[in-house]
Amino acid sequence: MTLEALDRSDKGVASALGQLDAGDPDAAALTVREAFAASVEGLLRSVGEYVGVKWRRRRFHAAGQNLLSYDRYWAIETMRDYSPANTRAWVEEVAGLCKELSMDIEA
Repeated sequence: MTLEALDRSDKGVASALGQLDAGDPDAAALTVREAFAASVEGLLRSVGEYVGVKWRRRRFHAAGQNLLSYDRYWAIETMRDYSPANTRAWVEEVAGLCKELSMDIEA
């Protein structure tokens, strides 16, 4: 189940970067946001937590993993640092984080 979530994340990252290249940064932001959700799902599953969206924040906070801080998770989850004026940078940052998590979780 962990690898399934990470596979969805990897495919979402590829799609988001393709959308950026095709000149659709708004779609890329939404797609990478979904890829991030899949990364977090994979992370939680890797430490024995299986939760739906409703309880993700609470279970993330309680999971005790050390690959992603709660503050960084919550900033991306809520798109706190997203700016329409700099969508590309935000998409690339989140895509990079998803890739890092996939490598660290599978290791």
